[in-house]
Amino acid sequence: MKRRFLLLLTALGLMLGVQKSLAQYMTIPDPNFVTWLQNNGYETCMIGNQLDTTCPMVLATTTIACNYNNISDLTGLEAFDNLIELYCDNNQLTSLPPLPASLGSLYCGINQLTTLPPLPSSLTILDCGYNQLTALPPLPSSLESLWCDHNQITSLPPLPAVLGSLVIHGNPGISCLPPLAAFTATGSFNVSGTGIGCLPNVIQHAGYIAAIDTMPICDVINANDCEVGWNILGTVFKDDDSDCSFDTAESALKNVKVLVMQGDSVIN
Repeated sequence: MKRRFLLLLTALGLMLGVQKSLAQYMTIPDPNFVTWLQNNGYETCMIGNQLDTTCPMVLATTTIACNYNNISDLTGLEAFDNLIELYCDNNQLTSLPPLPASLGSLYCGINQLTTLPPLPSSLTILDCGYNQLTALPPLPSSLESLWCDHNQITSLPPLPAVLGSLVIHGNPGISCLPPLAAFTATGSFNVSGTGIGCLPNVIQHAGYIAAIDTMPICDVINANDCEVGWNILGTVFKDDDSDCSFDTAESALKNVKVLVMQGDSVIN
């Protein structure tokens, strides 16, 4: 009986040893991030400042909200392979570690960030306002909302064809807006406090948005040498006197489908 008991203890010890050897630990260098993890359900995944990256709690996490915690280093975040939402705003961050490929929303405003890592292709919301950014990484085509106000950005990367929010005010170094085909919201379009003086193309949108509707379209030659996103620009009107010229007495027409023809063929 005693021998069987010893054999059972030995077997249990071997099983625990195998489980421990299968665990993969990552050092969390920031003590404030360690404290947040320990206080938010990850204490069983940690030994001191070592995080077990195979811990079920880590693998099941889809949201991290560690804002307002004086965190200066988020190393260890890359272990959260299924993370969808990250709220790390209002900390002391100067950089971010590689972001999980699954990330859909990134709120990292009000920090001291000078750069951003490559953005996941799944990202739909980027809020990085009130930092010290001088540039943005390439934006994924999935992006729907961009908030990067109050930084030191001097130019924007190409924008997705359609955005629902575009807030870039407080970046006086930005002088040109890249082409944007459509804007789906009726607000949250703010380019004030920048050097932008014209739009690269007619931005399709519903309703009236003053920041869009009162801004002129850039000419091919413009003061800031901005890219233009149009190849035909003009006014559709009823030519009452048939002189092929838009006169002040004639009415401009809105929301009229126009076919551009060359000879008898429609030009796409």
